Amino acid sequence: MKTLILSCFAVCGVLILSHPTHAAPEVASVDKPKSYGGFPPGTEFVLEVSQVSGIPKNKPFPSGVPRFRRGDRVKFIIGDLGQLTGPKISAPFHKASPRSNEYVMEPRLLGGKEVNASLAKSENGKAVGLALTFSKTGSGPALSGYIISYELVRKPATAIAGR
Repeated sequence: MKTLILSCFAVCGVLILSHPTHAAPEVASVDKPKSYGGFPPGTEFVLEVSQVSGIPKNKPFPSGVPRFRRGDRVKFIIGDLGQLTGPKISAPFHKASPRSNEYVMEPRLLGGKEVNASLAKSENGKAVGLALTFSKTGSGPALSGYIISYELVRKPATAIAGR
């Protein structure tokens, strides 16, 4: 009798779990966006450094930060996930507006490097300028933080820095 009751419970359990309401939900396929702020992955553009500020004097240049000089031509590519990539740069896509895209890489650790980039777009959606800032808050008695900013603009293509 005990085995019969246990068998009935087992059969009922299998029937209940196999009912469509208890089955695993179907997962809709999630397609990657075809573009991020108007730029599809793989989009390349070259911008020229027009302004540089915050370069540390009497201190070593921070590691992990690209060192551009005025007049350098820098190639950028929109990555597979919409990130802005370039020499020593990979900042995730944050948001878009009709005339600009924002890219932000927040520090992973307290006192880590932060990257902020604002990519200006023309009326027809072409990259025409970039404000790029690298920062790190200082900690401890040395307060070894920094803020290094670059402004880049679109110019006719020639040689490319960072290769």
